[in-house]
Amino acid sequence: MNLETVSKLVAKDWHLHRRVILLTVAGVTLAFALVFAPGGGARSIGFTLAPAMLISVIFYLPLSSVLGERDGKTITFLMGLPITPSEYVASKIFGNLLIFLLPWLAVVTAIVLLPEGRAHAVLATGFVPVVLVGFVLAFSFVLGLALITESGGWTVALIVGLLLLTSNVAGEFVPDTPAVRQAIRSIAERGSAFYATLAVEVLLIALILASTFAAQARKKHFL
Repeated sequence: MNLETVSKLVAKDWHLHRRVILLTVAGVTLAFALVFAPGGGARSIGFTLAPAMLISVIFYLPLSSVLGERDGKTITFLMGLPITPSEYVASKIFGNLLIFLLPWLAVVTAIVLLPEGRAHAVLATGFVPVVLVGFVLAFSFVLGLALITESGGWTVALIVGLLLLTSNVAGEFVPDTPAVRQAIRSIAERGSAFYATLAVEVLLIALILASTFAAQARKKHFL
């Protein structure tokens, strides 16, 4: 695999999505400007806008970068270049992941830079790191499915499933048992369940991206 070729393909995706990158980072910046602003209403809007920007990137990038290339027949042009499937999938994984991590890191940085009282209130619960890493997991899952299935239908179905899973519907199906309540309390208090959950999330991210690369790198052509 030629790393120079991969880097050029990544740069191509970054150039094509430069407006999305700028708008997303600007949206996250605006969100936390509202968080710093006086007044509870502005803070509420800010804390709602920041995750909304991440969710929009989770769904938009795979549909645009991966499936949009096939729908727009750009993949036909790429087939005529000296590019292997492994170089192509590596560029899609790294390029899209780096684009997503820009607003994600902006959110993390903004949380850390919150005034001492507010930062402590946000970071005191273990749910915040778990949710932040969960965003990366969700993005990896959607990106991996888009690359493997090359199907807009399956990808949209997964998006709908993720929305249902992260909504109140998921809470309705979680059994209200002492073990579950203890696990939730342990995550909130940064106990053993907190670290176990983070470890599982990171492991799943690595497995999804590695298996996606392995599956696509074995292909002999782009079709």
